[in-house]
Amino acid sequence: MPAGDAPAGAPSETAGFNAVFVGAAPGVPFLPRAEAFDPSTKRFYLQDANGNYIDVHPVDQIMALRCTTLVGQSKSATDLGTRLAIVCARQPSSRVPQLAYSEVSRVVADLIANGDILLISVVSNTAVRGRNLFAITYVNLRSESTNPQFPLQNATTINA
Repeated sequence: MPAGDAPAGAPSETAGFNAVFVGAAPGVPFLPRAEAFDPSTKRFYLQDANGNYIDVHPVDQIMALRCTTLVGQSKSATDLGTRLAIVCARQPSSRVPQLAYSEVSRVVADLIANGDILLISVVSNTAVRGRNLFAITYVNLRSESTNPQFPLQNATTINA
């Protein structure tokens, strides 16, 4: 059995190597800055059949993880998340918006202090008795797409 079609010492090829590719040459894998997190399934979004993850800005990833995870739910980071369900449970619906805004502000206080985000609103929906739903709207001030003159144009809402 020969050791390849190329002769030893040939200037463009090495000995014993057949320069024949089957299919496409492998490409460089796509490495996202941060992986998009789906709060409803507690999983990371897959972009395509190749297993590439969807790229999101790290600040958006931090907001998704902090605002949609209940404290103690993550075994590896037990202090990660909010206490929205605990703080707002059994409260009159008139108090829930203020309590919710205070809790989210507490959870993302470092992001606000560092100038990473602008917290716009925390809206609560208490239509179902015993269950509170929240919509947290913020602006990622570190995103390349945020216009400093009109930051509210790039507001993002997270449902928690």
